[in-house]
Amino acid sequence: MIITIYTVLISLSVVAVLGVTVEQNVLSLTKAKGKSAFISCKVTGLSSNNYLHWYQKKDNEPFKRILYVNHGGGTFTADANHPERRDFSVARGSYDLKVGPLKMSHSAIYYCAYWDTSSHSDSNYSHPFVSKCDSSYYDYKLFASGTRLIVTDVKPKEPVVSVYSISTLQENGKRSLLCQASDMSPELVRFTWESTGGKVPETDDELLEQQDNGRVTSMLIINQQKATSNKYTCKVTHETREKPYEISDIETKKPVLSIYSISTLQANGKRSLLCQASDMSPELVRFTWESTGGKVPETDDELLEQQDNGRVTSMLIINQQKATSNKYTCKVTHETREKPYEISVPEPEETVTGPPTTCAPRQKEEQNLIRGSSGLSQNLFLFRLTYVVLLVKNVLYFCSVSVLLYKRSVWNKEPLMSKTH
Repeated sequence: MIITIYTVLISLSVVAVLGVTVEQNVLSLTKAKGKSAFISCKVTGLSSNNYLHWYQKKDNEPFKRILYVNHGGGTFTADANHPERRDFSVARGSYDLKVGPLKMSHSAIYYCAYWDTSSHSDSNYSHPFVSKCDSSYYDYKLFASGTRLIVTDVKPKEPVVSVYSISTLQENGKRSLLCQASDMSPELVRFTWESTGGKVPETDDELLEQQDNGRVTSMLIINQQKATSNKYTCKVTHETREKPYEISDIETKKPVLSIYSISTLQANGKRSLLCQASDMSPELVRFTWESTGGKVPETDDELLEQQDNGRVTSMLIINQQKATSNKYTCKVTHETREKPYEISVPEPEETVTGPPTTCAPRQKEEQNLIRGSSGLSQNLFLFRLTYVVLLVKNVLYFCSVSVLLYKRSVWNKEPLMSKTH
């Protein structure tokens, strides 16, 4: 029987086949030049006749095997083809790779891997990276997720983590959650989403990830039913912390709605209607205007929207003829409710027309004038009283100073007269 051998790289945190697992939980490791680094690999179920292999992957370079370790760890064999094989070893009694003393050239991603030597029939075992061939049995080399080693004197910086919802009301009934990690060093994180029922499987919901300008963003797209019945938490793994950073989804709060008309008698014969949603969370709503004849087309009338200080306002500008012949309703869609909130424009109040009365306003004007004149008289009286008090004070001060000066001059003359005698 011909056994065809395939090497397969699996980008997973844990790789398990028939009870054998290899796991690298540490995403990245930052160390200074001249130090030593220990890169861990957790192995379970490895048979006595199998080995654990360590590989190095630098940017724009192929994989290079460093060494392989026997069952149980401790004893290793270096790969003679690796140019820096003397810089690597294995910690005693383990599968952990020791690198050091560190050099800048050691910066790379390090993977632990093993051969799956058990036979797999093509009828009951398949792998997306392996093409079918004539043989019914395969062997695989399975890799763990890898750990990036960064040799630098710059200390790691913890990420700023934030979570919020966007496009909560998509046409297909989906809701999107964003979890963002920014301003960290190194720029390498791992996202995990959890709901009330546990970890969110990637197969159940759409999960996207993007990295741009020092930010790494994970987007989880879920249906509206799951969004309302579950609370979601984003966990971010970074080397600055052993346990992941956790941040929960924003708590929802229904909007406060109000509707009213302004400038009902504009010069151009237009009437403006305002529909406002405020004090909600998240601050994302959709407005829809309806009249007696159905939905208001945006092309027929002028429709404006503005967001400011936690309020979102929709303004509908219509002509006076439509305003009088139709009843308008504003519908506000928010994630706190499946059906939109509805609020109608109140009917305009009737104004009583007739000849204006002049007696009552005239009496009020006279009363206001009387009150104003009496207040002015009181102010003038207080001003005069204050002025008189200040004058009296100045006169008394002048008299006191004059008396003191006179007495001083008299005292000075008496000694002179005594000296002449």
